[in-house]
Amino acid sequence: MSENIDQALALLDEACVAAPRDRWALVQLGQVLTTIGSFDDAAEILRRVADADENDMTAWETLGWALLFVDPPRLDEARTAWEHAAQLDRDNPWLQKGIADALHLKGETEAAAQLYGAARQQVEAMRNEQMNEQKEVLPLIGWCAFRMSDFVTASRAFSEAVSVAPLPDSDQFDLALTIFCKGRLSRGVDQYETAIELVGPRHALVRRGLVTVAIMDFRQALRDHPQLDGTSEAAAVTELLTTTLEALPVPARPEALRVPADA
Repeated sequence: MSENIDQALALLDEACVAAPRDRWALVQLGQVLTTIGSFDDAAEILRRVADADENDMTAWETLGWALLFVDPPRLDEARTAWEHAAQLDRDNPWLQKGIADALHLKGETEAAAQLYGAARQQVEAMRNEQMNEQKEVLPLIGWCAFRMSDFVTASRAFSEAVSVAPLPDSDQFDLALTIFCKGRLSRGVDQYETAIELVGPRHALVRRGLVTVAIMDFRQALRDHPQLDGTSEAAAVTELLTTTLEALPVPARPEALRVPADA
């Protein structure tokens, strides 16, 4: 399975070094960095664009995603970034889901649930209108349902999503997470093993990004559903994801970050 991640990183990094104020190249580099799990680097790159252009919705949206997964997560900043993006694109349910994610991780679950519900309702209407966009809307329906503990709807949505996805991606892990939180612990472990196997042919750095997010989502799920923590199956999933991540390469820090933003 050919993915030109190395080439994309090299070319975009070179472009950003040569033209540190090229916002398009910076956003593209930031998006690739989030794909490979380099969230701290991505946040720094994307912040440069957001600070320079308050109207770049893609920069603000991707910045929110990066800030959610930096170590440690910068949840207030992530929420602010998504809220700013939502001001630029008020009808985008993905941005409402992002705001809800930040609220949920902060423990503001009631406010998050309202946004998850609204985003889910909006995207389900979109699904009915745009039947050819299944791959785009199914994961959002699934995630909103998952966070609202509607595991039946979530598992159905993620099962459909993996069936239409052109490449195995995060939906595989979200399906495993849903099955696990539904209480089918052994089946959930098996699904995580399947997810690791299916994404195996993808580029190692892409796998790194997928597994990084999967680990953080699983840890949050154990906090949300403490009855699952401490089980042998939870330990098995944690061990599987951790050892998988440890075996994957860590990308070099982009040279673009060594160039001052105002150069």
